Amino acid sequence: MLDLTPLIVCLRALSPLPGRVRLLAGLLRLAGVSSFGARQGFYRFNYDAEDRYQVAMALGRYEPATLAVLRRALRPGDVYVDVGAQIGAIAAAAAPLVGSRGRMVLFEPDPRAFALLKANLAPVDARARAAAPSVNLFNEACSEAAGRRTLNLAPILGQSNLDGIHPDPAAGYVEVTVCRLDDRLRELGLERIRLLKMDIEGHELWALRGMAEWLEAGRIDCVIVEKNAWALEQLGYTPAHLNSFFAACGYAGAHEDGQPLDRASIAGREWENWIYTRPAELMGTIFPRWDPVGLNGGFTAEDLGRLNEEATTTGHPAIKAGLIIQRAAQGHLAEAIAQARWLIAADPPMFELRGHLAHWLAVSGAIDEARAEYEILLGANPHDEEARRRLAELNARPGAGPGARSLGGGGDV
Repeated sequence: MLDLTPLIVCLRALSPLPGRVRLLAGLLRLAGVSSFGARQGFYRFNYDAEDRYQVAMALGRYEPATLAVLRRALRPGDVYVDVGAQIGAIAAAAAPLVGSRGRMVLFEPDPRAFALLKANLAPVDARARAAAPSVNLFNEACSEAAGRRTLNLAPILGQSNLDGIHPDPAAGYVEVTVCRLDDRLRELGLERIRLLKMDIEGHELWALRGMAEWLEAGRIDCVIVEKNAWALEQLGYTPAHLNSFFAACGYAGAHEDGQPLDRASIAGREWENWIYTRPAELMGTIFPRWDPVGLNGGFTAEDLGRLNEEATTTGHPAIKAGLIIQRAAQGHLAEAIAQARWLIAADPPMFELRGHLAHWLAVSGAIDEARAEYEILLGANPHDEEARRRLAELNARPGAGPGARSLGGGGDV
């Protein structure tokens, strides 16, 4: 295969030059080149010259905003997880950032893309092998339930999907293994993930449901997730539902350019990547000018009522929890307390929502009930320092002993 490493290196160095992708694609077409190879860090990649996305990958121009977040967030020794890894271009950029002490876990269900992914991420020599991170590759899709599903193949690698939203009979179908990320990450013995990227053609919400335990526990510092408004709407959801899921798990969100997520911008952009971090302060490291907004994100009470009605019949518990948190941010504390109690009773453990409930109860003066919620949190996780600190503050309040005000089941405050 033709090795274009010298040309690729030169074109990458011409950062101010616009149209580099079109220029290279045109040159390859004129030369009759259908595929080419090029060195990418520790690896040597094989590219399809007729796929403009792969030409952009070769030049480092594929999803530049995502690459910028990787450079700001990843550190030596970190764990990077890629759900929808395609042929490995983003992973190759992450590899030198996490280094030999780091680890990468990559999922790609399309067998055509997975074969390239596996070949591309083989270090080029002994020196690269010693410096590269360890890699776990899975030819699997990720969703809320494990099993077998039909993957609708697409002519362009990276656009295949589980939900049949743009089927292409000419490309065909294939049965694939589906896993829950909660299960797979636990099996790998991982303790914490620094950054997880997810780009799976509209199926993101279902894959997130399959990793709710990790998100609720705050064991993933940063998530880059694709927002594909059209795909979500085909499946009966909206981008607001996706944002609510993360809010329920205690994550702060921003657009890929660092602008805060608010009502107008959530609905106004058809496609982009959203960035979520926990703790929220991490967002300031990635985007120094980040300016957080309130949990309600600019939604009106009417908006939240409509979303809540939708979530009642179609939403995952974490989506409902996010809407409850937003409801409290709007000032409807009594309603939020009542809804949180109902949801926790219906679908325990909901630790993140329980923490919010304890705080709302304390603010409302229901000290005994707030104390009981914090004790439940500490019983489940003795290392929850936030719950321990807040419980100590409650116990230090004058008159915080027996007989402190209590709220009835959903009564007004």
